[in-house]
Amino acid sequence: MPLPNINLRIDACGKRVQAITNEHGVAKANIGNCAEARLHINSKLYQDKDTTIKTTVKDIRITLIPKTYYLRDVEVKAFRPIAKGNAEKTVYTVDTRSFLKDTKANEALRFLPRIESDGTAFKILGKQANARLQVDGVEASLDELRSLNATDIERVEVKEIDANDNANSSGVINIIRKKRERPKFYGSSRNTLNLVYTSLMTYNSINYQSPKWELNATAGLIYNKPELTNNVTRSYSNGNANETMHEDRCFEGPQGGGLLKLGFYPSEKLSVILRGVYNLNATNIKQHITDFDNHSVELRSKDKIETYGTLLNTFYNITNTNRLLLKASYIDYSYSYRDKLGTRTRYESDMREYGVSLKSENEKIDWLGGNVSLGWKSTWRQNGTQSTDWSTYSVHQLYIDHSRSIGKHFSLYSILKGETDNLRRRQSYYFLPSARINYSMGKYGSLSANYQRTITRPSIDYMNEDTLMISKNETLVGNTALGVQHNDALSLSYSKQIKAAYLSPTDFNATTYSNLGRSDYASLSLNWTQRLCEGRMNASLILTGDYTNYDIAPAFADRTLMLPSQGFGCYGMLNFNYRTKRSWVYSFWGTYHPNNYGFNTLSHQHPLFRASVSKNFFHDRLGFSIVAMNSLRYFTTSRTTTHFANMHQTSLQKTHYNDLQINITWNFGKQFREHKAAEGFGNDDIELKQ
Repeated sequence: MPLPNINLRIDACGKRVQAITNEHGVAKANIGNCAEARLHINSKLYQDKDTTIKTTVKDIRITLIPKTYYLRDVEVKAFRPIAKGNAEKTVYTVDTRSFLKDTKANEALRFLPRIESDGTAFKILGKQANARLQVDGVEASLDELRSLNATDIERVEVKEIDANDNANSSGVINIIRKKRERPKFYGSSRNTLNLVYTSLMTYNSINYQSPKWELNATAGLIYNKPELTNNVTRSYSNGNANETMHEDRCFEGPQGGGLLKLGFYPSEKLSVILRGVYNLNATNIKQHITDFDNHSVELRSKDKIETYGTLLNTFYNITNTNRLLLKASYIDYSYSYRDKLGTRTRYESDMREYGVSLKSENEKIDWLGGNVSLGWKSTWRQNGTQSTDWSTYSVHQLYIDHSRSIGKHFSLYSILKGETDNLRRRQSYYFLPSARINYSMGKYGSLSANYQRTITRPSIDYMNEDTLMISKNETLVGNTALGVQHNDALSLSYSKQIKAAYLSPTDFNATTYSNLGRSDYASLSLNWTQRLCEGRMNASLILTGDYTNYDIAPAFADRTLMLPSQGFGCYGMLNFNYRTKRSWVYSFWGTYHPNNYGFNTLSHQHPLFRASVSKNFFHDRLGFSIVAMNSLRYFTTSRTTTHFANMHQTSLQKTHYNDLQINITWNFGKQFREHKAAEGFGNDDIELKQ
């Protein structure tokens, strides 16, 4: 059988070169015009080999004999390969031994190195924006991760740069599922009751997998009634007396949605995936405001955000080294706001988006020495508001990316992307290159650096010609002249897998949006991940220090009341999970972000934590858990300071964020199959000691 990852040392004509076999057991080396070469192979698993080969023979086959050990004399350590990667992506394995068997993917991803998550949002360590989620290369929502069992994950691929990224994305997290040779059907119904304030939630999912078909359906509904208290103080630099405002706000309304995903795999070459989604967020808002002039105001309003769409993905393997991907999508987004006490305030906006993309992935391109992907993507969008007709614009993108290895330690991934749009009724062109280089230091870790130029286009609600009234003291004024914004990101990162655990097997109330200036952000992050108690305990700690600076363009310096902010901040997150031998699971999540800088704001947040106790009964059919979420105070309190030209405004908010939840989950369908202890290990992850 072919033996991958075998190191060879070749001596020829006074020179020494190194080579390593690929997945087909083949190694190539350039030794010039030497007629003979001395070959030496030293491996932990196979007997040493020293031989002389003739270079005139093109295909030389070497046979290795396994080493023979007696078990009583050998200690076997198999280190779990948590992370392996190159410049294009980092591949992680998921350790599920500290979880219950029905734990979902969104919880398991919290403990992967360099992924920052509280179980709901996911970021790549050291980046501000959320990452895009995928399952088997297809865009996925958080609901899809909540319905996917962690034991069904084969590996997780993380890309820090991608051709479809923009400034609002920190990369791609792609979950690759295990293939099922036999049909599998499972699902769950989770129901939650909050004992602190009125909150009910139900979430239901059904999954079916067979070699040719796949079905995933989810449906969820949340009803809650949180309350918020806001005290605002304005202090003026010109000596005017301070002004205060008090606000009590109550939110009430249903939130819910559903997903239906159908996959068809008629052959190993063809895959067709169709997905439909729907989401609704409707809220009734009651506000009682004691205004800055000490007048009492009662407001009642209702807003609604509704989104639905479809997505079609087709994958076709033309050959073993070439794959074609075709994607078509449609999204409809609508937002409405109205004042329930009168007709003086009403706002509506809609957005329809059509997209199509075609991508060709090619491996082993000889003239480029690596893998190449060529892609084309087009998007057509229609925007509309209550006072304007529909406006249409389109975005077209063409890109090529290239990944290759350079020697034994270096790897390179580059993207050349061009875009064009007619956003403001004129054609504009943009060149957006990206590059990432990675240096592997073996057991000492890896060092990487990347540059990425991305683009952000304004959303429909920022370009509207209407005034969107949030409250008596907060309005948004649109700007139809808004254009695109570019973002240049340069980052340097270091990661290392520490093998410490082993396995035995003038109007201060109105904001006008415009491209006012620029922002600079730099951060230094540290992630520590450890597994203890034979893998039943997981601990992960993230510490980040950052610097943020905002600048106003000179053309706007005298036309805005806002004063940009700058300063240093820090951030910390702790994740902990422990499963007892009787399968009680104790989890803890805590986060602290004291200083959070915005354009002209500085927010202070008290620490938050979430603790839970979980247990399954009746062979994992019935799950029960108690979840407590709190801050160091009874209320979740935050303080926000906003800087204006001649006034500072401080807002102190108290939210009934504290939760005490009881969750009851009913699991049905086929039970899980256990995995072999050594599944997924390579030769480099095994140590033998006599």
